[in-house]
Amino acid sequence: MYVSAILIAGGRARRSGAPCSPGGRSTRTTVSAATDALLRSCVDEVVVVLGKRASETAGDIRPAPRLRVVADPDHAERDRDLLRVGLDSASPEATAYVVHRCDSVPLTPGTIDRLLSHFLRGGRPIAVVVNGVGLDHPVFVSRALRDELLEPGEEGWLRALIARDPSRFLVLRVDTRGAVRLIEGPGARPPLAAPRPSE
Repeated sequence: MYVSAILIAGGRARRSGAPCSPGGRSTRTTVSAATDALLRSCVDEVVVVLGKRASETAGDIRPAPRLRVVADPDHAERDRDLLRVGLDSASPEATAYVVHRCDSVPLTPGTIDRLLSHFLRGGRPIAVVVNGVGLDHPVFVSRALRDELLEPGEEGWLRALIARDPSRFLVLRVDTRGAVRLIEGPGARPPLAAPRPSE
């Protein structure tokens, strides 16, 4: 098993419409913190995809052996286009992907590892995280769905996957202490109407 993490660090923040930056933190601080958390988790590599503000952000990311920083040559704003750049830049050995956004709620390396463990043991090709508002990141995806992730469409890539077959998903909840719980029963299908993530 080889797991590639793809950090979407371009585009527009879902909450404010400003460059990717949660809670008033600077874009550079946010991207650096998310990159460090992924590097300290058990993923095999981290691919950071920068958008229009690549020159402002790249210098704040410390080089690391398992890290690749790429910029979208078309300066895309849409997550689907940035995701395509990340998937194309990931190792061909990857058997699974962890897709994360820099404006998501910050997670510790331990929480990322617990989420990944649930996904790998769960027997389904996709795992999503929900919070009190709706869908959040990271999203865990099997390589078997790579081509489906990149299918063109007006809808966001994650919403398109959910609409095609909600039964393929594991739904995981993370509490404020970082504990991870598998949601089963009536609430186990990912919410299509949730305001997050926008793509």
